[in-house]
Amino acid sequence: MIIVHADLHAVPGKEKEMIEKAKPLIDGTLKEEGCLFYSLFRDTVDECLFRFVEGWASQEALDLHGETDHFQTILPQLVELTDKDPDIKSYEIK
Repeated sequence: MIIVHADLHAVPGKEKEMIEKAKPLIDGTLKEEGCLFYSLFRDTVDECLFRFVEGWASQEALDLHGETDHFQTILPQLVELTDKDPDIKSYEIK
């Protein structure tokens, strides 16, 4: 199993837009084969900080996720709303 934490820091004032743009990405991703879970959380202290928490059955499933139309279309839109580079970490559970 692969766990991914992907942090995005929104430009102040763009938080609601970040949430709205993320919804179709979440909906599409949850339908992918090999996606175990895919959620977006907002930091309780820094309201501009968002974290995607993802669970994948395999590295192959995660790699295929990166090739989907919804990922390729929506991720750049989300990154446009940020004021820092995304911070993405992956963990493997054996």
